[in-house]
Amino acid sequence: MNILRRRFLLMSASAFAMSRPVLAAVPSDLDVAVICAGMAGLAAAQRLRAGGLRVAVLEARTRIGGRAFTEHQSFGVPFDHGCAWTHADAANPIVEIADDLGFRRILDANQSRLFDKNGQMPETANLRLDAAYGRLQAMIEEVGHANRDTSLLEAYSHSGAIERLARETVAHFQFGVEPDDVSTKDAFNRIPVGNLYLLPRGFGNLVRGFGTGIDVSLSTPVRNVDWHADVVRLRTPNGVVRARAALTTASTGVLAGGGIRFTPELPVWKQEAFATLPMGTMNKIAIQYRRGTIDAPPGTWLLGRGAGNRIVRFQVDPFDGGLVVGHVGGAAAGILESEGALASIDWARRELRKLFGSRVEGGFRRARVTQWASDPWARGSFAAARPGSGRMRQVLGLPVGGKIYFAGEALHPVWAGQLAGEYLSGRSAAKQIIRDFG
Repeated sequence: MNILRRRFLLMSASAFAMSRPVLAAVPSDLDVAVICAGMAGLAAAQRLRAGGLRVAVLEARTRIGGRAFTEHQSFGVPFDHGCAWTHADAANPIVEIADDLGFRRILDANQSRLFDKNGQMPETANLRLDAAYGRLQAMIEEVGHANRDTSLLEAYSHSGAIERLARETVAHFQFGVEPDDVSTKDAFNRIPVGNLYLLPRGFGNLVRGFGTGIDVSLSTPVRNVDWHADVVRLRTPNGVVRARAALTTASTGVLAGGGIRFTPELPVWKQEAFATLPMGTMNKIAIQYRRGTIDAPPGTWLLGRGAGNRIVRFQVDPFDGGLVVGHVGGAAAGILESEGALASIDWARRELRKLFGSRVEGGFRRARVTQWASDPWARGSFAAARPGSGRMRQVLGLPVGGKIYFAGEALHPVWAGQLAGEYLSGRSAAKQIIRDFG
């Protein structure tokens, strides 16, 4: 990490803001070709190169970062389309990376208010929800220690309104699916959340800083991976890349949906891993108001059921940019995404109008919606193990044929769905490749 720190200190703030990955030409002969330039691919490439292997990263997008994407154009302030928090304090490797790159972290105070169709609810509702979360976590621990793997809905079937809200909030925002699609084993394996920290400069910018100097061929989607011979051939619109091994860090949505074809086809057990770790969806509806329009302290979280029985969380003005960021997950996210960005924005604005009155309309400036399920290079937000499939993350990580390796948040049982899982899995895959080919 000292190398990262020295590299950062040598760059001015403006130079860092304009930094780009090395726009490498498509290479011809490599030791390892890494597919996708998200955090997993970049971490793997960095480790492989340090191990003395010839490596290059092939990225379909016009940028690096994958589902870690920060942009300033929509609102004039950084807006994270994907991941936006670190948690678990020093146990999270992203914390050290952020510190070494000079990224300030701020504690998310997590000041929550609940609302229903009649508006904001009394403080006693928050206490009841906290108690419901505690019972839900105790159930996950009990089922996990008993080595059972069932659905969150089956294991925690309480029918009270607050209990349902706790169950669906966890399913929608931590897994991106409905409670009957959440594996209790998968939930048990994950590291406890602990304190949440935000990065005002954005997680996409963090990954860009981490990837500075790593060779990346942008706009180079891998269409086919031919691994039947001694050399792996990766076919792209820009030419064929030859390597002794390939490491794919593409999402399970891309892999299961045929976004990358393999010749010959991957074995059935590997395809089963893709299918049992489908992508959940959690989208953001970000709305910018003039400062002072929303009558809630900055950093406040508003949680409740909106129209259509959809659960939504609104994060109020986290970085003094006038943003209110709505989070919608699970089936509701899919429905809203299918209805289009304008419908999603209108729905969120109506919910905020119910909470704060019609006067907020006068302060409206602009809005932006993420649509991760429709993104061809993601096809969702993060991988959620189906009930009974909690072990499949480890299966997903197993190499095939001594030449095809895998990494990404989907295969890390403890840090699933997190940028830390991307980083750690990329490093781990690189270490295995170095052992096999170094």
